Amino acid sequence: MPVMKLSKRNIDAIKNPTRQEEYRDPSLKGYSLIAYASGRKVFMLRYKAEGKRRTYKLGDYGELTPDAAKAEANEWLVKVRKGIDPQDVEAAKMAMPTFAGWVNEYIQEVRQRKKRPDVDERFLAWAVKRYGSKKLDKVTRADVQNHMKKLHKVGKTAVTANRYHACVRACLNEAIRAGHIQFNVSANIRHYPEPTPRARVLSDDELSRVLDATDRGNDVFVQTAMHMLIETGARKTEVLSARWEDILFEDGLWRMPDTKAGKPQIIPLSKATLARLRVLPRVQDCPWLFPGKDGGHRGDIKRGWAQVRKDAGVPYVRLHDVRRTFGLHIARSAGLHVASKLLRHSSIKVTEQHYAPLGVDELRAALEKRSADVTALPDRGNQA
Repeated sequence: MPVMKLSKRNIDAIKNPTRQEEYRDPSLKGYSLIAYASGRKVFMLRYKAEGKRRTYKLGDYGELTPDAAKAEANEWLVKVRKGIDPQDVEAAKMAMPTFAGWVNEYIQEVRQRKKRPDVDERFLAWAVKRYGSKKLDKVTRADVQNHMKKLHKVGKTAVTANRYHACVRACLNEAIRAGHIQFNVSANIRHYPEPTPRARVLSDDELSRVLDATDRGNDVFVQTAMHMLIETGARKTEVLSARWEDILFEDGLWRMPDTKAGKPQIIPLSKATLARLRVLPRVQDCPWLFPGKDGGHRGDIKRGWAQVRKDAGVPYVRLHDVRRTFGLHIARSAGLHVASKLLRHSSIKVTEQHYAPLGVDELRAALEKRSADVTALPDRGNQA
């Protein structure tokens, strides 16, 4: 192997050889240059790892200067002495998936364990558009944070930007568990302050008007669905997807095989609700209480609910406010624990924060009671 200092002048002087030639630089062991007949010139590093001779390509001449190639060769030799093999490092880089590739793998797992994978699919699709071509270990904190800022700036709410971040963070956490990366670049990104959760509940008068408007309707399925929402506090999707086989009339129970929590649940039904269901028309060979088109169940009752709101004079009430009203009334009459159980929340804190907030009337009543108790205390002026 010819020996030659690998300077720019010497390398440029190498004419296209008739066959491959390798030139060794005497100033650094293992550092060399291969010149090909095609004119291509490549810096190489030859070294020993675990008793075996190995070769590592540093880069093409032109892309790397001689000084840069020599410096990199020296750095690798230091690492080799510490037990780090450049070939292993390169293999790991090749095996590292792109962010888009990992998302595709991660989403398959999400679909198996989550009831609503579409949320992750939507937000992660946004992330893939921004930095999907990057290797997973090259995604930066700035990539995630800058996209959050852009989402917030273009009119998306703080909630949307925060949910986007939560989905990306969970995705990268799973990449850590899979052994692809060592740390999560999005772990300590701060969320945007979110608005106070909606706490609208119907007054007794409003609820009475809603019931009257419901009963004046001409669609028995909308009427029954509305009464189930009001009387059970169930979610709209749970009511509309209810099956006849899950209504246990003799036991007065409703078995929900498919819920937001992702596990079967059972709730009691009142006598009034059971009576309505007993007279609800059944469509032959249809398993649904509220049949829709093409053999499925109804997806919504938008038209019916819009008419009820108009007739009841509550244009700004949302359908979910009915569930919130149910939670508040149960909490007042039977306590938060019972309300949480009937609403089927995973934590009583969710019930307290979103469905049964203490209103001014409750606070005033407690304050008045405390004032009365203090006034009734015995005279303490003569006590030491």
